Amino acid sequence: MTEAELNAIMKMPSAAVIAPAGHGKTEMIAEIVKFAEGKQLLLTHTNAGVDAIEKRLQRYNISKEKYYVTTIAAFCIKWCVSYDNTGCFDKSLSPLKGKKESTAYYAQLYSGAKRIFATDWAGMVLKATYAGIVVDEYQDCIQEQHEIVLAMNRHLPVRVLGDPMQGIFAFVGPLVDWNRLEFPVVKVATKPWRWSKSNPELGDYLMSVREALSPILVNRSCKIQISSQNRHVQIIDPSSFTGYSHLKELSRFSSVVYLTQWPKQQLDFCARMPGIFQYDEKQDCDELFSFAEQFDTKNGSELALAAIGFAAVCSTGVTTELKSYITNLKAGSFDFSRIKKHPDFRDILTKSAPNLTKETVSKMLEWFSANKEIKQYRSELLAEMIAEVSVSKEEEARILNRLTRKQPNVAVGIMSGKEIEFEILSDGAGVRKAALREGKIEYDGALYDELYFDSKTPSTMFAEPSFVLHGVTIGVNFHWERKESQRFAGSLKIIVDKDKLTAINIVGVEDYLLSVISSEMSANASEEFLKAHAVISRSWLMAQIEASGKRHEGSG
Repeated sequence: MTEAELNAIMKMPSAAVIAPAGHGKTEMIAEIVKFAEGKQLLLTHTNAGVDAIEKRLQRYNISKEKYYVTTIAAFCIKWCVSYDNTGCFDKSLSPLKGKKESTAYYAQLYSGAKRIFATDWAGMVLKATYAGIVVDEYQDCIQEQHEIVLAMNRHLPVRVLGDPMQGIFAFVGPLVDWNRLEFPVVKVATKPWRWSKSNPELGDYLMSVREALSPILVNRSCKIQISSQNRHVQIIDPSSFTGYSHLKELSRFSSVVYLTQWPKQQLDFCARMPGIFQYDEKQDCDELFSFAEQFDTKNGSELALAAIGFAAVCSTGVTTELKSYITNLKAGSFDFSRIKKHPDFRDILTKSAPNLTKETVSKMLEWFSANKEIKQYRSELLAEMIAEVSVSKEEEARILNRLTRKQPNVAVGIMSGKEIEFEILSDGAGVRKAALREGKIEYDGALYDELYFDSKTPSTMFAEPSFVLHGVTIGVNFHWERKESQRFAGSLKIIVDKDKLTAINIVGVEDYLLSVISSEMSANASEEFLKAHAVISRSWLMAQIEASGKRHEGSG
């Protein structure tokens, strides 16, 4: 963008920029962040999008002090989990417990976030943290996400970038209507940068086709005529196109995309050309949920057949290569002694038969993935399922427990001083400072009796850091005593303690014990030694909590 274009956009309370595919949207975001005064909140839809934006900003050496990038969903989760009462957010729901509950989870997530950002206090927090908001790929925002952005626009300027012709998430819900967009559209000169080096003429041709299709954006019909004389497009009679017949010509290109009107057409084509073309999986993949449920409920030979059935959905040649195994398994038999083909596959089955587990399924699917005689055409689906079944039942139980558990909190004093510097990682606002003044806490231009930062984000459920304290003294009275920055899980409370401030970590008992054991014990200690330390530490801590409760009851 030119300086004049940037100036115009930055002076507006809200603005929308339309940029077709390959026309430099990520570059524009980098320019906005670099040009803007103050920290920008950057929102997109996928982790891949977050990674792309971060890499572009890093390429231009733009300081992280100038931006915080995350997905729309992740940003909403942080706020809804922290302020569940305001958002009417039911934290007992989980996006990990199947399709139905996942749908309910995200429905309440977006309605809750909208409710929170409509409040004045949330606006004050946003304005204290960011100077503006930029949303990428806005054509993929569903209406509920659009309403969240509108709510935040009451407090901060918003710039959105996208292309209404690229909306692909309509299956989630109604997409934002660009014809009724509340943000004024700013015209910015663009060019097809993606094609500038590889095939600039094709880029220009695609832009002319896009222009011819533009009436559909205002619900008008249009018609384009592709001539067989066009040097950019070769028209082939469908009956004579098999894919293989044009392999030599297609091999000239580093990548080739085969587009169809319907998913089944694409799937059938990829099945005919396995190992050459890969099916582009839908985000809402029914097979993944369906087979994952089978792997959880079936056992014995039925579980083995389900794993083979899933591999057959992803590849060709499965039933042919494993015909004898399938016959035996259908008869409920694990006697493969007479089968000579694929002895490594036979070993996987016989070593755990008849009590097959998800670990067996994982090994079977990894075998399918590595076998060169089996040609994959849904490698993305296969890889996703391998990642899913590789999580043990114990790990699944641990994750679900940490998402839904209720544990007593413990208050731990960390440091004291006239000033305390800290960061709350969940909002990305950077280093903050609290100072003692007139017997109160001076923070952000006001005086308080105490400060409390409820940083209960999903990450703290896994004892991962939620805030940082700077200048923490470690190794007190030892020769290696020093000050350093340390990260903590849980919430942060700052109080006045006589003539100084004290920082207190409010954290769940189990999360606290994890940090204590890992800091007090050597990583090389035996497992039994660590278990004994955990039991002693938990017993002592629970006794202290119980004693504290009795003292409070007695004083009441």
